[in-house]
Amino acid sequence: MYAPGINNTHFNQTVFLKNVGSAILYGVIALLLTINTLEGQVLDSSGFIGNMTLSGSVLFALIIIIINLNILLITTGIKPFILVISLASIAVYWLT
Repeated sequence: MYAPGINNTHFNQTVFLKNVGSAILYGVIALLLTINTLEGQVLDSSGFIGNMTLSGSVLFALIIIIINLNILLITTGIKPFILVISLASIAVYWLT
């Protein structure tokens, strides 16, 4: 039962770098999709930056959703408690 922990099977340098790399990849994809979708142009007709507040809120929501779905995927099975907590986390963000 304790052998994977003692042998650093689940937390070693390879696993750590894989998780960091996937987090950077998810972040860049979310950023590019948000900016490309919501920011049609960098400056509007009056010379101001477009709706960066909306873009930032959508990007933050995407990160919350991606993290919660990632937690559901890496757990050893989708248990009702984890599913409810993850969905509640997403819902609480949208309600505030």
